[in-house]
Amino acid sequence: MTDIETDLAHLAQRWCHMWNARPESAHELLTPDARQWSGKSPGLDDLVGPEPAVGFIRRWAIDPGPRFAVRLLAADRGERLAYTWDATLPDATVLSGMDVNVLVGGKVAENWTIVGDRRVPGPDPAPRPASADRLREIADGWVGPEPADVLGPDVVLRSALAEVGDVEGGAAVRDLLSARGPRAVHREPVVDPERGAVAVLWTADDGATGIEFLVVRDDRVVEVRSYPANRPFHY
Repeated sequence: MTDIETDLAHLAQRWCHMWNARPESAHELLTPDARQWSGKSPGLDDLVGPEPAVGFIRRWAIDPGPRFAVRLLAADRGERLAYTWDATLPDATVLSGMDVNVLVGGKVAENWTIVGDRRVPGPDPAPRPASADRLREIADGWVGPEPADVLGPDVVLRSALAEVGDVEGGAAVRDLLSARGPRAVHREPVVDPERGAVAVLWTADDGATGIEFLVVRDDRVVEVRSYPANRPFHY
């Protein structure tokens, strides 16, 4: 793993620590014009730069607040970063979520974050290399009219929504994707050939949005971590 990839993995850990107990580290992690977006509420929409983020985190992460821990990670050439995480609430409830970062100069310039209403079960797949070109093809195919072309026969989709839960098998996952209707990739996918993973921000014609983390083995998607949102992206 390259030094850049190691640094990005460390950045994801530091981002979680910022929300756990170190709001002041926003000055180290965010660019001066950084923007953020949450899939559940507009609370982050108006924050620009690190200082407003410090104030927001201080108000939100009351003591004891939720505690975040990174799970799966995809890093893309020092430019983009995606990671899933678990948040343990004060009452010991655990919820899973996901962030996608766009980076400038090693700092977060844009961030999208979504939290679900359940913990996505593990175990988490171990990294395994895959072709960068194939990962990009999979990102396009994932939102295309024929997603079956990129699905493994035993693919499992694990949704952060309790009402969806775990969907197993290529036919069942294909039916779920078809029911969503047409979708498009939002911005650039996060492509990580070293880990064999790709993360996709997507939008649908009906205004729905979401983030999905795709694990690839033998040129097919074998596991999906799905984090739907209930509001449109604002950048």
